[in-house]
Amino acid sequence: MERKLIGRVGVDSGQLMVMDPSYIKSQWENDGEEIGIQFWGAGGDKVADILTKQGIAIESNLSSYFLRFSSKSPKELSLLVLKNAMESIEEKVVSFIKTTGTYDQISDITLGENQAGSLPYRMGNEGLAVAFSSGFGDGVYDVFATYKDYGNYEYSDVRIKSVEIILIEDEEDNNTK
Repeated sequence: MERKLIGRVGVDSGQLMVMDPSYIKSQWENDGEEIGIQFWGAGGDKVADILTKQGIAIESNLSSYFLRFSSKSPKELSLLVLKNAMESIEEKVVSFIKTTGTYDQISDITLGENQAGSLPYRMGNEGLAVAFSSGFGDGVYDVFATYKDYGNYEYSDVRIKSVEIILIEDEEDNNTK
């Protein structure tokens, strides 16, 4: 077996995914239904606390909060309530409208407890893609392939056995302990 550097992958969103490119056109949904407001930042905890004290249901995960649109809290009212809460504190809060689109689904996966998971096809069955957090975030990461000679194949005896993306170098791993 032989391991070779096959390229580098750039990350600007703190996440990566593995997917068959033939499904991008048919399965990727750029614009989904608007379902709520995601927010985070230095003042995120304070804003969530303000909204909770007002009786507004706030969902949270590892690094952000979510204010879901509903008949009780439609988009316009939710935006106004969030804006007022953000203006009442000094710390910075970042927010955006969250949708049912594919990118938002991937972000839910990578920001979840496991920082990784499977993205389903539109019909709901598993296998469209696997998404995961990219170690310590943005950067350019080395991608390696391990090749193995399997012998007696029509076009080539040597095939890619596995692919590996180095998200955290061993030196960085040792420095975080």
